[in-house]
Parts: sequence; structure tokens; C-alpha cells
Amino acid sequence: ARRFTKLDVVEMTPEDCKNMLHCVMPEYEKYHGIDVESDAIDAVVDLTVKHMHDKFLPDKAIDILDSAMAKAKVDSRETLVTLFHVKEEISIQAKVPMEQLNTQIEPLNLDYESQIKKFVFGQDRAIEKLLDNVYISKAGLKDLTKPMGSYLFVGPTGVGKTELANQLATSLGMKLLRYDMGEYMESHKVASLIGAPPGYVGYGEGGAGAGKLINDLEQTPSAVLLLDEVEKAHPDVLNILLGVMDNGMLTSSNGKTVSCRNIILIMTSNLGARDGERSKIGFNNSLNSTASLEAVNKHFTPEFRNRLDAVIEFNRLAPEQITPIAIKFVNELNDLLAAKNITLTLNSSALDRLVAEGFDEKMGARPMKRLIADKIKKPLSKRIVFENLSNCALTVSHNGTDYELINT
Repeated sequence: ARRFTKLDVVEMTPEDCKNMLHCVMPEYEKYHGIDVESDAIDAVVDLTVKHMHDKFLPDKAIDILDSAMAKAKVDSRETLVTLFHVKEEISIQAKVPMEQLNTQIEPLNLDYESQIKKFVFGQDRAIEKLLDNVYISKAGLKDLTKPMGSYLFVGPTGVGKTELANQLATSLGMKLLRYDMGEYMESHKVASLIGAPPGYVGYGEGGAGAGKLINDLEQTPSAVLLLDEVEKAHPDVLNILLGVMDNGMLTSSNGKTVSCRNIILIMTSNLGARDGERSKIGFNNSLNSTASLEAVNKHFTPEFRNRLDAVIEFNRLAPEQITPIAIKFVNELNDLLAAKNITLTLNSSALDRLVAEGFDEKMGARPMKRLIADKIKKPLSKRIVFENLSNCALTVSHNGTDYELINT
């Protein structure tokens, strides 16, 4: 150590990397026999800095260009590596959808709001508030060191909080990573998310420290991360989320870091639902609408709430919103029956009865789902199993005492 001088070779800046690439690319072009667009050389630096966090410049930029040129060489019809080829290679190696690699903002070809409202009913304000923040991220106005969004959904059970997260992932073409936080109520459960700490059983095992969340984010860095019933999680788990919401990075117990900057973090909570069922004191018999926010402020620390992009409240379902929910559940059942070429429809008597029996202001849409499973799915399944039912159309009717399945 006395006879050698230590020199730290730090990562070069993006501008220096671009200048270096323009100098060395002629050698790569000569070797591969493939030309590279000047714009593609500049873009590969910016895109790898944004989407590839496990490597450094200039290594990752050269790797992408080298791979793109090699693929173009194999395809004898290609003689030029363009920006599209660079994006395609980054999409494969960084596991990021091509849509997120656009350097220019393009008009949306899908109305997210109307698409989501086809499946989530009675929560128009929540949907609009969520999408307003999503549009900020898509417009490139979001802080690049943070996740695409961090949201807390609060409200009664069964009103569509989890369903909205699911539909958002579907609309954006992103994978949904769902965690039931009721499984992480003890402090030692943190190890199952980010790996066991040094000195504990399981330390260092697995590809990324044996942590499920670490592994999932490494495999799918662009996703909707849903943490259901987050209020049940141990405070140590919530402390991990502080770093995720603050700088968009998550570190495992063995020091491996994964990026959370291309995820949308959604947490759901039923806090205040029980208090919200109680009527306000006085002549006003309305339910307490501020109970959820009061419970959130009481349960979560100020530093946790301060890192959220928005706390989105969900309303109780009204009786008129139960009809489209019943139709939606029957349509989902029809999707399952399509393999047997069976179609199921509700007549007016059955629909009215389902709405009357399946509505519960306190429990939301879940009683309707159980009612359909009990009154329609069970008898239908018996006919499919014992009568080998297929290739038919059925109508669900109500005769005043029970539901009937009639061949039409």
C-alpha cells in the first residue's frame, strides 16, 4: 500500500461518454460492417442512464450498441443501426416496455379514463385523481429519482381499490405485482422481502439475497406494485418503503440495489372504515366521511405521508352502481364459460333480485360476488359436471323464491 498510489476511476459523465462513443464507433462499425446513426449513439447514453442501474458508463452503452450491431449483422438485410434498434435492445436487456423508451412525448392512443371506468364503478373522482398524476409522469415532468407514482388508496372494503390497481396495470400494459401485507405483520418478515441480514439463517441465498420483493423488481423493473392492506404491515416494512418513495431504489441485505423508478407504487388501506360506518353526532344522519383521513394521519408517520404523491379516497357504493357490477361479474363468468361454448344471460327478474340481495353499503361489491357464486355458479357447475353441459345458451331467471337456469 505504501508503494502504490490509489487512483479512483469514477463513472464518466454522459457528455464525456457521448464524445468517447463517437470516437470509438468507427472501429466497431469497421469490425461489424454496420453503420450507426449519430442520434442513436447519443440516445443510447441517455436511455441507459435512465433505465439500466446495475452497470456503469461507458460499459452499458457500449454493450447495447455492440449487441444491436451484432444482431444487425446476423440479419443480412440490415446495414444501419437506428434509434429503434437501440431502444429494442435496451427494452430486452433492461426489461422495460418499448413505450417507456420514447424520448419524445407522443399523443395517447388510448383513453385510459374511459377504459378503466368500464370496470371500476362509482369511483370517478378517485380514477381522475390517479390518472392526473400518471399523466404527469408520462409527460416527463416527474422527478427521475423517484417512482412513477406513490399512492395510498383509502376507503371501505369492497369498493374497488384493488380492482383499480389491476385495471391501471392492464391499461398501461404493465405487470401487476401484488403483496398481501397481512403476511408481513412481524418484524422478521422483512427478511422475506429484502433477504436475511448477515448472521441470520438464509443470508446470501438466492439470486438477489433471497428477498421476494428484490427478485420481483429485478425481473420486472417496470410494474404496478400493489401492497394490499398496508396498515397491517410491521413498521419495519413501512420504513423500507420510505427509501423506495424517496429515491426510487431498494437495497437488499447483501447490498444489491434494484431500481424502483419505473414502478407505480399503490398501497391500499381500510383504515377508518369502521369509524366511517358510524353516523355523525347531531341531527345530520350522514356517515362520517372524514374518518379515513383521520385514521391515516393517526396511523402513518408524517415522513411516510409526506412522501406520497396522493392519498386517494374511495366512496361507498350506491344502490344504482350495483347493477353494472352484477353485469360485470356475469360477463367474467361468461369469459370462463367461453371454452365450453356456453353463454349466460340475466333476465330482468334475476338482475333485479341480484341487485336487491347483493347490495350492502358497508361491505361493497363482495356480497354480490358471493351471491353469484352461491346461486348461479354452484348449480351451473353441477350441470356441467353431471350433464356434460356445453354448446348452449342459458338464461338466469328468478321465480319468486329461487334462481333458475333455463335453456334458451
